[in-house]
Amino acid sequence: MGHQLAEFKLALAEPLIVIIENNQGIHVTADQSSELMLKLNRETSRILWKDLQRFFAQGAVLLVGPELDLIATAAAVANDDSASVSAWMKSEQLMKASEEIAARWLAEDCEVWAVVVAPWVLVQKERNTA
Repeated sequence: MGHQLAEFKLALAEPLIVIIENNQGIHVTADQSSELMLKLNRETSRILWKDLQRFFAQGAVLLVGPELDLIATAAAVANDDSASVSAWMKSEQLMKASEEIAARWLAEDCEVWAVVVAPWVLVQKERNTA
């Protein structure tokens, strides 16, 4: 498909003795959360926007705003963190890809960061690091 897999190392703190309960009553320990973050990090790569057109056409692409961390956002989606996801969508930090953005990115032949959290493909063009 013409894209490369990028691998990164996360600096993780000591495992916390914290249990998080998601909205389905599933308990996720910090250890499990760290494993998910590592898995998502390994599965994140740069890809040309044109290679994601099939997913855009299916309405399966979510845009992650530059102020959010792509991996942390993907983890929240994977963990059904509806409070965070709803807040991000309300503030338009997370949204379904629009026709306007899709057309502009296609014309620019831009490359995005992408990670799959079925049934979604989360993409981020750039991230504010300040």
